[in-house]
Amino acid sequence: MPLPEFATVDSLWKSYSRKLLATVEPTDIRHHLAAEVSARLRQLDLALEYSAECERRIRPDRAHAPEEGRAFLHLWSKLQAGPISMEEYVAQLPTLSSSRMDPCAFMDAFDRLRLFAEMFYFVAWRLRQIVNSKPPRHFPYVAKLATPGLVLVRNHLVEHPEHGKEHARYEQHFVLTDSGLVLKTSEVVIREGNSMAAREHSDQGLYRNAEELHAELTRALNQALEIIPRDGADEA
Repeated sequence: MPLPEFATVDSLWKSYSRKLLATVEPTDIRHHLAAEVSARLRQLDLALEYSAECERRIRPDRAHAPEEGRAFLHLWSKLQAGPISMEEYVAQLPTLSSSRMDPCAFMDAFDRLRLFAEMFYFVAWRLRQIVNSKPPRHFPYVAKLATPGLVLVRNHLVEHPEHGKEHARYEQHFVLTDSGLVLKTSEVVIREGNSMAAREHSDQGLYRNAEELHAELTRALNQALEIIPRDGADEA
């Protein structure tokens, strides 16, 4: 699925914050927080861009037919579950072997992918906290963000795995699906030629969770821009 672009959200945010900040004192802390929101939105785009670049290095099925993609996912599942080693995995991928990507280089891309994905969730959570702030740090007319996908991954898998509803999720492996990286599972479901996480898993994919956040922010800011007074915010 295509990557959402948070630069478009930043454009909306700047339009909204200019109207709001024109009505508050220069010492108001929301001047700083508004600037941080813009910085965090840029960081989200960077995290997604680097994640996608690393994924292209280790997912040869991106450039091949669906049948080859399914074969790759079957092999990937065997690697995650343990029957084959990383060396055996790389040896069975012709595209990786022909490009002479050795297991060390492959694992480096692997580690970077997880780093950028987890960074996305940490940054997204901080952004959510700012936008959902209460007075005196609140941003009037902007609807509270729900982002259930982000909440589940951050709370149950990344920040507080011991707080999972059923059991602690301390697993360190992950899988790659058409919806992006999925943390703490070795299960990939193939449905109608598409790869995805199991429906019951807390993480449905990095790109899907990013799109959810992007859509909520876009909707909330468009609504805020429609109702915020031209001469300032009454609730500022």
